[in-house]
Amino acid sequence: MAKRVHPTEISVTTADAFSRDPYGGNPAAVCVLQHGGPRDISRDATWMQNVALEMHLSETAFLQPTSKECGPWNSFDLRWFTPTAEVDLCGHATLASAHVLWESGQAEGEEIVFNTQSGQLKATKKPGSDWIELNFPEEHASELPPDAPERQQLSTALHCSEKDILHCARNRMDVLCEVSPAVFASMGKEPDFGLMKKIQCRVLIITATAKEGPVQEMLGVAGGLDGEPFDFVSRAFAPLVGVDEDPVCGSAHCALTPYWSKKLDKQRLLARQASPRGGSLIVQMSDKRVLIAGQAVTTMKGVLLH
Repeated sequence: MAKRVHPTEISVTTADAFSRDPYGGNPAAVCVLQHGGPRDISRDATWMQNVALEMHLSETAFLQPTSKECGPWNSFDLRWFTPTAEVDLCGHATLASAHVLWESGQAEGEEIVFNTQSGQLKATKKPGSDWIELNFPEEHASELPPDAPERQQLSTALHCSEKDILHCARNRMDVLCEVSPAVFASMGKEPDFGLMKKIQCRVLIITATAKEGPVQEMLGVAGGLDGEPFDFVSRAFAPLVGVDEDPVCGSAHCALTPYWSKKLDKQRLLARQASPRGGSLIVQMSDKRVLIAGQAVTTMKGVLLH
């Protein structure tokens, strides 16, 4: 008996970004929508939001080729949704999208262009490896004054003194906070998300140097990448957009990279997102852009029936 195909059947793929191994890094669902079809779902934000809630991952990516010609393609419109909101920028779901497009043969060439709410983003295959490099905008964070309420709110949420908050800054989306290595290493798996919700931002980024004892002990055998030690560590919390902790937040590195690049006087840095799942990135400043490199692995394929 021939297989019965649902008239609105759409493929969906889950890929773990910023990991070389399955079930590490940050999972994202990827839906590639074609032009035409039984209904115009490609621009239906309500449908996308419902799918993202159903996937229940930190982000679901929706892509549509910019050309109406038959594929493969090298240019796509891209939108990202958490389970509760559309977001302006997402790194790990962009990396997952590029990985899925190349793996499935839906993209051609060594570079993919994504048209997004944060402008044009690019993904490039690194020659001779499975690494993919994203070209993202720099999102510089300006330091907050000593009496900024975010500092007191952070010290309460992290159960530390204000002197342990070494730097606190904000950009158009996020709050970046460098803490002492001892505080970072002692955060545990579940910081106080209720208190974090009082800080108005898309992502609350907590970071520390990876060069000092407490963090090195916390990382253990994951203290480097292919024999090269990490430069900094971070964790990313986004409770206001429905994600208590983002396992590996690529777009947070649009703020982290210029900060640590200036502080350490290095253009290329190795970063570790020290969430329970964990993930590794190679980041680099390039004029006013940030290059974010990572790996990805497909873990699930399925279809949406509605």
